[in-house]
Amino acid sequence: MGGWKLIATILSAVDIEKLNSFWRIRIIKIHNRAGNKGKVKELVDRELIAYRTRGSTNFNIDEVLTLLSIYKKTCGSIEHEKLEDFLNNNISSHSLKDDNWCWNRLKKYSSYAKFHNDQAFYETAIATVCGVDNHLQINNSEFVGSGWGRYTLDSYRKLEHESGKAVFEKVYKNDSKDLLKLKFFYEQAYSTISQYFKVPSVKLSEGEIGTVAYFNWLNGFEPIEKKKLLNCYSKFRKGALKIQPKLTNYDNMVWDYWSTPFHQNCMKKSKDWLSKHTTIKKNELLLEKLNTYFITSPVVERVFTHGDLHPNNIGKGGMLIDFDRCGMYPVGYELAYLTTRSLNFNSVVDLETKLSSEIEQFSKINQIGFYFFLFVYFQRSREYKTSDKFLLDLWKVLNAKVNKSSLDL
Repeated sequence: MGGWKLIATILSAVDIEKLNSFWRIRIIKIHNRAGNKGKVKELVDRELIAYRTRGSTNFNIDEVLTLLSIYKKTCGSIEHEKLEDFLNNNISSHSLKDDNWCWNRLKKYSSYAKFHNDQAFYETAIATVCGVDNHLQINNSEFVGSGWGRYTLDSYRKLEHESGKAVFEKVYKNDSKDLLKLKFFYEQAYSTISQYFKVPSVKLSEGEIGTVAYFNWLNGFEPIEKKKLLNCYSKFRKGALKIQPKLTNYDNMVWDYWSTPFHQNCMKKSKDWLSKHTTIKKNELLLEKLNTYFITSPVVERVFTHGDLHPNNIGKGGMLIDFDRCGMYPVGYELAYLTTRSLNFNSVVDLETKLSSEIEQFSKINQIGFYFFLFVYFQRSREYKTSDKFLLDLWKVLNAKVNKSSLDL
């Protein structure tokens, strides 16, 4: 008798009802190692029944997903009825919980479903938790790519529906800025930008706490080469300058780039860098004043901005996707973001020479805001580490432009 089978045989005499959940799961894992398919099924079923008896107050989502993972590995699949029963009982017992609690649980469900490539679990979770009634009738589905957003599910899918057409599926939390920015784009900027790029149309299916976005699938999407990025930026800017949105329903959200973890983290790193590499305290004060100035800058100093321009969002043949970070941001933000994410320069002189030679009307972008965002966003984690000399030269250029300006800081 093998070691795991021997241990499992001994543990069969243990009354696991008297043990806490940690040890119960350990015992189930041992039976799984021993290949006791029937015992695993029996114990997992018992745990799920016990959960429904206990209710949500004593429920640990990670424990249950662990149990379902063991069940799937051992038994090969999980019956659809079992999934639906689990999810329906799960959500119905959460009626007193808030949307954030349910959303975080849904994110775990989606990660579980993608890990096991379990389309049935994913679809049932979306329908149950989000309350989406008009989910598409699909012939085929597959998980494609992944994300990391706080207010979007990290699992994306390609769906082929009955008409033979394909869509890209992405799920947003209803009260998220990502979803509001997406709606803003399609309501007020899509018609203009789509004159310059192939932008997928979208259909939104709104549920109780989440909205499923179905984007028209762009066949043959392939990231653009980095050497063509600046040309695409110039092309995008031509369209962006034509957009004069009505901001009544989106005022606060459309301005906001500063509350993202990305901006906050880069600002913190910028302050730490100045503290370490300069001896003048007023440098940190200037950084804060500039940050405040651009946060509160008027509409005349802003332009429609994609918010996440990089090769994975710009496809060959003029394709452009992913507008859920767009807004009306300060002039210079877009180019600084693109530059710090995707391009590399040995010196500030090289940077200015390259950009001025490839971007039309670069002089209108080459202002204080551009250098402020460059300095802050070059603090990000990058494939090529930004040298301290480069950052110091960038800070000097920014200071010089501030001193020559009439800004009231």
